[in-house]
Parts: sequence; structure tokens; C-alpha cells
Amino acid sequence: METTDNAANEPYALGVNIGGAHITAAVVDMETENLLPGTMESAPVDAQGPAAEILQSWYDLIEKVRAKSPVPLNSLGMALPGPFNYQEGVSLIRHMKKYDSLFGLNIKEYLAEKLRIDKDNIRLRNNAEAFLAGEMIHGAARSYKDVIGVALGAGLGSARSRNGLAEDVNRGSSLFPEGIAEDYLSSRWFLRRYHELSGEEVRSVNELLDKGEDHKVVHQMLVEFSNNLAFFLGGFIQAEKPQAVIIGGTNIRLYDLVYPLLSKLLERHLERVEIRKAMLGEGAVVIGAVSYWIKLNRLRTGRQPRHTPREG
Repeated sequence: METTDNAANEPYALGVNIGGAHITAAVVDMETENLLPGTMESAPVDAQGPAAEILQSWYDLIEKVRAKSPVPLNSLGMALPGPFNYQEGVSLIRHMKKYDSLFGLNIKEYLAEKLRIDKDNIRLRNNAEAFLAGEMIHGAARSYKDVIGVALGAGLGSARSRNGLAEDVNRGSSLFPEGIAEDYLSSRWFLRRYHELSGEEVRSVNELLDKGEDHKVVHQMLVEFSNNLAFFLGGFIQAEKPQAVIIGGTNIRLYDLVYPLLSKLLERHLERVEIRKAMLGEGAVVIGAVSYWIKLNRLRTGRQPRHTPREG
């Protein structure tokens, strides 16, 4: 088995994103700091199933992607939802209606044994910070040192970067007038609010948006969502004072629909802060998951980031 020092010399690493109901993985090229073409794969996961089935589904997809690498892969970065002891590799997810069966299990040890790689060659991190790290390496945040990221999806991911280091800040739990931010900015808000306004049900945000922004109820909801997002971002910007805000996530379709009103609501902040749409989709999370290996490779080769971050 290769150790961390030797793994840092390898030309490729394996990046993995664990979502609420799926897994995505790809080979990441250390030279281009981007996905190796043709290697990204996704598969559904029953997040409420038994631990053995969940872990097997992860392993199966990881092995499928490993087989696409031109050389053996001994370094792996994985992005997972919290709560999680990312350093030790132990799941702390409980009473979340997803991955509850993994509570207390050491994911690092499981993967190291199954994949026959050293445990130290496996790095875990939060999805939101991996998303922001990936956008900083090769996406919309690559020109900034101090930036915040918001991932709109089944939940509400939030991360910040100060001097180029991305970290999860969990502002989805910040207080709103009634409840917390995630209650008003996640997929479940759209499904609940649509039912309240129309008496009908939709299965997803995409199904809702497919009705068109001119649909009376959809239009009202987009206005309400824009106000909710502006309230959230105003506090986030005030606290972090970033150069830019990067908005992404699985509900990225919302960006173009809400940006005109959102920019007006945040006008006073936009004199010194840019709002940008994420560029890489789920690829940002996969790249960000292996950013540890990318940084080691930069140190080894003396290569500088492809884009020099702006000073604040």
C-alpha cells in the first residue's frame, strides 16, 4: 500500500461526492487540476437503507471509476454531508432520515480495507467546503482569496474561504424570523410552499420550475425565495466581508431566475462584493474533495495556481 508521501507524487487522485440519494465519482488529473474526461460516474444510493448496502453501493461505484484510471489510484478524497468526524472518518449522522445506519462507523477504515490503500491516503471533508474549494481551484471563485459559497439543494450548504482555505460554516442553521435558514432555502421549502399556495404537490424543484416562471404560483414563490436568499446572504456577507459570493448546488436553475431581483435587494452590498454563478456543477465537489492532493502536488512541483487570486 502507498503512503501519503508517495501518493503525493501520483498523477491522478480519485474524487467522490456523497449526496443525499446518490454517489458521484471521477478521476482528477493533478496536472490540469480538472476531471479526467470520460471518468465521471454516478449511481443512486438508498440513504435510508442498511449500512452494508450503502457502503457496498459506494464501493461498487468507486471501483468502477478506479478501473477507468490510466494508472492505479492510491489517494482518495471524499465529500460527505455532516455531522461527521472528518479527521477520524467516523459518521455522526443521526436522526437525519439519511445515512442514519452509518452512525458510529469508521468510513476511512472500511474504504482503506476494501480498496487496499493506506488509511492516511483517504481524506474526508464536508460537501459545501468541497464545492467551494473546487470552484476556487478551477471555477467561478478561482480569482478570489476571500469568498463565500452557497449550495442550494436538498439542504443549504455554506462555506467560506479566507486566504484560499475553504471551510464549512453551517449557516443553514442560522436563525430566520421563524425557524432556520435551511427551512426557507432548501428543496423542502419549495415543495411545502407550493402545496400551501396551490393545494397541489410536486416531487422536485425542477418539476416546479418546468411550469415556467410566468406561472402565477411559481412567480410568487420566486419572489419570496429571492427575499429569503437576500436576507440570508446579507447576513453572511456582513459577517464574512468577502470579495465574492458563489452560488451553486443541485438547484442552480434558480440562479438565473432570481438574480435580477436578488441583485436589487443586495444592491448596497454589491458595491464591493460580486455575486457569481458556480461553473462546475457537481464536478466542483469532486475536485474540491481532492484539493489536499492538488496542494501537495503543487508543493512538490513548485507549480502555482492557474489563476492568481485578487487581493481584497
